[in-house]
Amino acid sequence: MQGANGARPAGLSGAGNRKQSIHKKMDRHTSIASLLLKADLAPDPLERMLAISRVVITYTLDLLRAGQGMGETPVVILGQHIMSHRDLAEKHRGDAVVVMLQEICSYDPEARVTHIQGKARGPEVAELALQAVPSCAVRAARGALGTLGQVSAAPYVEVTLKGNGRVSLPRQDEVYTFTLPLLHLTEPLAEVCPLELAGNCTVTCPATGLTLTLKFRDEHSVKGSIVKRGSEARIAIFSGRWDGAVNVEVPDLGAGGTVSNARALAPAVVPWVNLAQPGPRRLTRLWSAILQSMYFMDVHQGGGIREAGRGAGDRHCAAAQRILAV
Repeated sequence: MQGANGARPAGLSGAGNRKQSIHKKMDRHTSIASLLLKADLAPDPLERMLAISRVVITYTLDLLRAGQGMGETPVVILGQHIMSHRDLAEKHRGDAVVVMLQEICSYDPEARVTHIQGKARGPEVAELALQAVPSCAVRAARGALGTLGQVSAAPYVEVTLKGNGRVSLPRQDEVYTFTLPLLHLTEPLAEVCPLELAGNCTVTCPATGLTLTLKFRDEHSVKGSIVKRGSEARIAIFSGRWDGAVNVEVPDLGAGGTVSNARALAPAVVPWVNLAQPGPRRLTRLWSAILQSMYFMDVHQGGGIREAGRGAGDRHCAAAQRILAV
């Protein structure tokens, strides 16, 4: 089975099992960490917000990327939480960095990564923590009404990632809270189910008063802006495509650049999945929670939760990354 561009979907091709260099295997755990470090090194609040925007967009795109081994394959689990803890080192601008990672996937709605276990070998530089509860609902296909008022196209599944993410930069005394956009499974019963991003993504920093809003719209487009608290003037303007390049312009400075380029990521962004055999996924725990939410979805109640023991309403997935300087 092949996708529209002739490539086989990751869930079918076993792309996540290809042999890769040690550098790329390390990058699986340190790519976000490296972006966080760059945010900490940014010299002013606007540049730090732009750096955090790159973190959030990259994390969002990780939803659509394959993992690198069968150990990263999402599974529907019944009550067990999963935790992993990796202590890795990578060179970043000449400094050795320790990356501490813990992930939890649990039915406990209060479960979260509250701290990274392990001996710290240096002061904390940055931390990313995500707490999300996926909720799935069936939606009617947009613009697909027939002559008798009936929907003529297949409905799709909308996944809402309820909860918030947080990025902390202790040396800057700044905390950024962010939300993730909606995920649309447009043909959930198909062997190749296209994935779409929709809705809004926001990043807010109370310390600097800056807020970023990104809008994911049809045909993979992304638009957004950064504004300062108490003003409607757009400090920075975003535009582009999430499956390509997302660019930013800062009118007052007459400057601009690219904050995200999906085509430069490896493994690549793959906007489809086989839900029956998803294969390795980069955000394994989050996909495990999404699949569990779909399992308990009642299509006869518009995506409501079926009362059958502990269901999707109790499904909780939390992940955190913390970076410590050596």
